Amino acid sequence: MSPIPLLAILFALWSPFVWAGSALSGHPATVELVSDVEAVAAGQPFEVALHFRIQPHWHIYWKNPGDSGIPPSVKWDLPPQVNVGDIHWPTPERIETPPLVSYGYSNEVYLLMPVTFPTTWKEGVALPLKGHVDWLVCQEICIPARADVALNVLVKDGGSPFNSKQSAFQRTKASWPKESLPFSVRASTSGSQLFFHIDHSFATLSKALFFPERLGDLQNAGDQEWLVDKTEARLSLAVDTQSQQKLSQIKGVLVFFSENSKSEEAYEVDLPVDRNPSTTSAANPGATTMTAVHPTLWQMIAFAFLGGLILNLMPCVFPILSIKILGFVEQAGKSKHHLRNHGWAFFAGVLASFWVLAGALLLLRAGGEKLGWGFQLQSPLFLFSLITLLFFMALSFLGVFEFGQSFGGVGGSLASKSGYSGSFFSGVLATIVATPCTAPFMGSAVGFALTEPPTSALLIFTSLGAGMAFPYLALSYFPQLLRFLPRPGRWMETLKQFMGFPLLATVIWLVWVFSFQVGMDGVLRLMMGLLLFSIAAWIYGRTKPGDKRIWFPRTATGVALVLGLYLGVAGTRQTPMERVTTAQSDGMAWEPYSPTRLKELHAKGTPVFLDFTAAWCVSCQVNEKVVFSSSEVRRRFQELGIVGMKADWTNGDEQITEMLASFGRSGVPFYLLYDKNPNAQPKPLPEVLSPGIVLDALKSL
Repeated sequence: MSPIPLLAILFALWSPFVWAGSALSGHPATVELVSDVEAVAAGQPFEVALHFRIQPHWHIYWKNPGDSGIPPSVKWDLPPQVNVGDIHWPTPERIETPPLVSYGYSNEVYLLMPVTFPTTWKEGVALPLKGHVDWLVCQEICIPARADVALNVLVKDGGSPFNSKQSAFQRTKASWPKESLPFSVRASTSGSQLFFHIDHSFATLSKALFFPERLGDLQNAGDQEWLVDKTEARLSLAVDTQSQQKLSQIKGVLVFFSENSKSEEAYEVDLPVDRNPSTTSAANPGATTMTAVHPTLWQMIAFAFLGGLILNLMPCVFPILSIKILGFVEQAGKSKHHLRNHGWAFFAGVLASFWVLAGALLLLRAGGEKLGWGFQLQSPLFLFSLITLLFFMALSFLGVFEFGQSFGGVGGSLASKSGYSGSFFSGVLATIVATPCTAPFMGSAVGFALTEPPTSALLIFTSLGAGMAFPYLALSYFPQLLRFLPRPGRWMETLKQFMGFPLLATVIWLVWVFSFQVGMDGVLRLMMGLLLFSIAAWIYGRTKPGDKRIWFPRTATGVALVLGLYLGVAGTRQTPMERVTTAQSDGMAWEPYSPTRLKELHAKGTPVFLDFTAAWCVSCQVNEKVVFSSSEVRRRFQELGIVGMKADWTNGDEQITEMLASFGRSGVPFYLLYDKNPNAQPKPLPEVLSPGIVLDALKSL
């Protein structure tokens, strides 16, 4: 909602322009003074009402208007000894015009007031009631209005029967909040939350709402959470920041809704607020949705294992996955003992790598470094080393040279005759290549681990590694599953060569990541270094043992390797390149992440979609291409006025690391949807997105 309603309210206070008359033709809200009787006996109390008729989509306000608005008021011009009491307010509606929430009425409402006059009033003489009514009616804009109202009620012996307004008066009285509760309710506060504790059976109730009578007690736009357990029901509300230390009494209207939300019961409450923490701690399992669940260490260990299993299906692990399966095919004809040893060697390589990564991460964080999962890929030197390794592997697979005797064990030059170290190194490489990915369940588990003591953290990382290596270990124990694969033969050599292309694709992706860390000058040096590496590999591959002039190819190979290494390392020292927005590729405009900008947008009630991403995160790139290139997703972002914001973690960023940590995460991808309500907590989305998941999340706006 724009500031127009607030400006209109100020305008109403001094505007010389007023609406006149009891029925305003074409006005969004009209008023008249009515009674449900035509005549009354002298001195007999009766009731009158301000009858408002309100056009669709417009509203007027309750006695506490909420974040904006002015309640209707009336100034009476009455004969002596004639009194009209205060308005008896019906139960209001919650009117949401984000980022504001107001309380009021729509369509039609009767505001009833009691009338008393002396018993000495002469019979047969009409009792004149006149007043000047001021009100504010709002939709996207607000219109201040004023009208003179009048009603003559005849005074005669015995009065007169009710008129046509009787049923409307009865309906209005039925909507009044009841004065006494049929069950026990108490109020308590803890921090920024107010709780109503209700001792009642709520089998048929689905929710509750509270309307505070006093302006400034609560955050009107704050979430009202309805929680039910075996002993009581609780309604949790956000206290206004100015009232947290002085809220000792709470007064207003509690409304309970049935399961179908079609029927409701409203009650007036006026309760002292208990500020004893011992009575509120149990009632505060989570002041917000983000903290409502406190996972245990064993739950996180289970999540880590599931995340490790799913990690095998992520795109960054595919090349190594394929290579390892080829290794099992090669070993299938050997003994079960031999195959199981390879499975355990691979398992050990994965676990050892996870332990090294976890140890390094924990040590660096203990030293004050703000790092998260995948931190090593934020280092250009590490990235260059990984690119070089995968590039040599691809050349070996393509037959340029033989990189060891066993193509099933990556890093075959490290393998002994049995090849177990090759399987071990396969596990190491699989772990390194897997770190750019964050699988479902894995993000929350790693984030939890980084907040725990080292022993607990290592248990979680061990479970993560065990989950990733488990399929390979299971395959080594159940080699009968390999019967679904063709028998070893010449096709394996062809498949081995084909596997070089996924590795080259991985190299291309890593070079793209490298470009954001070192700029195009750094990429040029890297590509020249890879060219020299390929020359060295080609010379090495053509050199035959026993050649009389073997010193020449060896020297040429060494020179090419040294020059390539020099150029590659020099490339890692170039100036980082600012990452280009993805607006050109996915059709959406993104702002760079800024805590100040995010806070500003959220305070204004602007919905924000915050995307934690990195160029080296394959899952992030897949999500961006699949989801944010969807025309339906782009259209809904535009319709809802959502600001897209990218937290780019490619080169590391302390602010982004701190933001991730505040939500219990330490890796990407991670997505947050900020609602229009500035008091609402952001909603996290799954690591793996689809257009349907995003569109479903947007429905909450």
